[in-house]
Amino acid sequence: MVNDLHRNGFKAIWMLDPGIKYEKGYFVYDSGSEEDHWILKADGAPFTGEVWPGPCVFPDFTQAKTRLWWSKLVKEFCSNGVDGIWNDMNEPAVFKVVTKTMPETNIHKGDAELGGYQNHSYYHNVWFIQKSFFGNVLVSEYFLVILNLKALYMLINPQGS
Repeated sequence: MVNDLHRNGFKAIWMLDPGIKYEKGYFVYDSGSEEDHWILKADGAPFTGEVWPGPCVFPDFTQAKTRLWWSKLVKEFCSNGVDGIWNDMNEPAVFKVVTKTMPETNIHKGDAELGGYQNHSYYHNVWFIQKSFFGNVLVSEYFLVILNLKALYMLINPQGS
């Protein structure tokens, strides 16, 4: 399909959400679980919240090992001919809760230089920046990343901004 779009002069912008479907047997969920990449609830269990795929877990981008894991996944994702990513739900957004995000009591096992082991209220704004930059921007210097709907104007500038 991407090749057909390109042949007809179109660019392919694919949506990429950080919420990973909570499903054993799904390779992204399984590798993230094996390598301890998820944000935790206050009780130490992985936090699950509802987003587009249904129940999801969320990578802890405050850890360098998680950012590296994510960037490898994004690079593979982009190897299919995609021209850009719509970086959606990176607030992080969570459905079916009043706050529309994860609880402030969730735990991040952040790297020491970011602040170390802290709750989500400490890392809320840092989380999406780490995800966006290390997970997406570093995939390619020429790659267009759309951070949210308000940034769709970037589509008119194919070099990004």
